[in-house]
Amino acid sequence: MHVTKKKLRSYATIALPIATIGFIIVSIGVVLTQAAQSRARDVQRRAHLQQVETTLKQYYEDEGLYPLSMQFGAALCASAGCPTKTYEQRLPVDPSGYEYIYRTNANRTYYYLYSCLENTPKDGVKPLTIDCGCPLPGSTCDQSLTNQPEQ
Repeated sequence: MHVTKKKLRSYATIALPIATIGFIIVSIGVVLTQAAQSRARDVQRRAHLQQVETTLKQYYEDEGLYPLSMQFGAALCASAGCPTKTYEQRLPVDPSGYEYIYRTNANRTYYYLYSCLENTPKDGVKPLTIDCGCPLPGSTCDQSLTNQPEQ
């Protein structure tokens, strides 16, 4: 079979736009998938901190104050080495390996929990200006939970 230049040109005229459209569709799909994954990680971060909040409430009820510090990824116990009561076998860790931050006041009567969000919250939560280790461009530090009294 002999392919003429005219047939080859007509094939290229059809194939190039089809390939371009296919590339655009795949590119859009990749971007949408990445955006959905980052939103899912943010949802997971907030769920983690809500889990920690529940644990902190139980700790406060039993101990009368909040822990001085917490190590995410480790156990939360009433005392060092967990000889008595363990409140959480393993505190959650950020799905991307960033740090959750826990802070308490000097009297240990209230606390703050911070997380690094990849997307700006759409629920009215304002991003903070503190450094919570958010290395991603466009990411924000979110004070997801606190029990500090209103002032």
